[in-house]
Amino acid sequence: QKMDDYRAVFDKVEIATVCIFTIEYVLRFSTRGGTCLSRIRWMFTNFFSIVDLISILPFYVDLAIPGRQSYLATQWVRVARLLRLLPPLPYDLIWKKSSKLLMASGFAGFTVWVICAALYYWFETNNPEMTYCPDDEFKHEDACWNRFHSIPAAMYYSLLNFFGEFPLADQHSLGGRFVGGFIQVMGAAVMAIPA
Repeated sequence: QKMDDYRAVFDKVEIATVCIFTIEYVLRFSTRGGTCLSRIRWMFTNFFSIVDLISILPFYVDLAIPGRQSYLATQWVRVARLLRLLPPLPYDLIWKKSSKLLMASGFAGFTVWVICAALYYWFETNNPEMTYCPDDEFKHEDACWNRFHSIPAAMYYSLLNFFGEFPLADQHSLGGRFVGGFIQVMGAAVMAIPA
């Protein structure tokens, strides 16, 4: 109920910011040198131009489609506005120079993620404490499942752990506690490597 009290204010702030973004985008497009075709090419090839376009399009899509609040799928795209905070660096050159290192570290990270998920699955698949029932009151057996019933399901929880969400260790088996602790150390190490 509190959110409804401020909805009008948030809508006005959003309209104002989208108008400012739109005016700035149109001015950048119209003052760009070259032919109209080169401007359109810039619009779809420049990183920050694409970010700006993706940032303002959901607002206009929601205006064009009736029942604006029922189309929440466009809401998450507005987070792309945060990409404008990135400094204007030559990202294509950085990718060319560091692509092998980035691919190797991405592969190593994915491998550690899958191994940790497999270990979670191995230790926690028969743990009765990891059973989730959406209907806790009646606990129908056909509606309950183990959170670690498969490796892909365990990948979800291990990914949460990598991002700092530590599991409730008192419900884990001893092996699951070690895996959770290892994931926490690895997650902290990955964050500390760039520093």
